Amino acid sequence: MLGANGAGKTTTISMLTGLITPSSGGATIDGRSIKTQMQTIRLHLGVCPQLNVLFDSLSPLQHLRLYGALKGFRGAALNTAIDQLLQSVTLWEKRNAESQHLSGGQKRTLCLGSSLVGQAQTVFLDEPTSGMVSGHGHFMI
Repeated sequence: MLGANGAGKTTTISMLTGLITPSSGGATIDGRSIKTQMQTIRLHLGVCPQLNVLFDSLSPLQHLRLYGALKGFRGAALNTAIDQLLQSVTLWEKRNAESQHLSGGQKRTLCLGSSLVGQAQTVFLDEPTSGMVSGHGHFMI
């Protein structure tokens, strides 16, 4: 979604992800109603909110493991997906650092990676690149 500040992009994402209830109307995500099937939708949904949602004492590896587990992924499949994701978002070398010690761009990148874990079918990105700078041609949106 594109629009000026205050146009309602964050509010729309909040409604589509079940954080707030729409006052009227409805929507479907992957053919499922946000009014009646939100639990199922969330299993296949990724969200990168406008503000970083991180736990200071958890590392990128631990964040991705937590979010993957919340989506029902376990074991070798989850570990392989996390390793690939950490490399894709260029956080491999920082995988064990506490998130409080990451740069602003690295924190934003971790939030983006968290939205992608668990093979999300639909991903909402609310200002995913604020604070991010393209490194050496690595990960860019």
